[in-house]
Order: sequence, then structure tokens, then C-alpha cells
Amino acid sequence: MTVAEIQPAVAPRVANALSRKEAAILSVLTREFTSEGAGNRIGERSGIGTGSLYPALARLEIARLIHSKWGVAASPGGPRPRLYALTEEGAQRLADVPLNQREYTPPLWVKLGRWLFFRPERR
Repeated sequence: MTVAEIQPAVAPRVANALSRKEAAILSVLTREFTSEGAGNRIGERSGIGTGSLYPALARLEIARLIHSKWGVAASPGGPRPRLYALTEEGAQRLADVPLNQREYTPPLWVKLGRWLFFRPERR
């Protein structure tokens, strides 16, 4: 499936209302990064896991609220990061979101699962 096939289905949904995760991503891009942020850093700062982060980034990019480009690998032969930046339209949409809806808080079961799995005594 190509982006052209996905865009008509995704763009109207994002155009109508941003989810809390999408608003949190835009908020992190505004607060934390002066120009561009790598996807993994956006995930760390927002608290959104990779399974939800990258589909949300794709939806925001299709809706033209963010744009992305490939960065330079940190080491020769290493992976190149995908860098994301807020567009003017994205900044305007974020301004319409109430402040109390710009943060994402993972559900309690996610926090508990991370605690159980990443406990120091398990290592």
C-alpha cells in the first residue's frame, strides 16, 4: 500500500481532531527540539511506545502537520535516523489544543508492565 492510497483515509481523521498521542508528539516537537527530533527521542520525551509512536508520526506527516527527512548515521554503517520537524500548519493545530490535552500519560497497566519487566533485580 502506498502513501497515496493511505492519505485519503488518514488525512480527514487527523484533520478533524488530534488524539492525545498526536497532540503530545506535536507538543514535544515544539518544546524539546529547536529544529528536528529523531523518532526515538520523541518517543522518550513523550512516553509513547514505538508501536504507537511511528504510526502516529506517519499520520501526522500525511496530514502535513510534521515533515521528516533522513539524518546522518552516528557511525559508519550505522542506521540513519529519521528526523521530524513541526510545520507551520502543525504549530497552528497545536495552538488549538487545550494545554491539559497536550500530554500523554500511559495507562497504569503499561507503567506496571514496564516496572515488572525492567526491575533492577531481574537483570
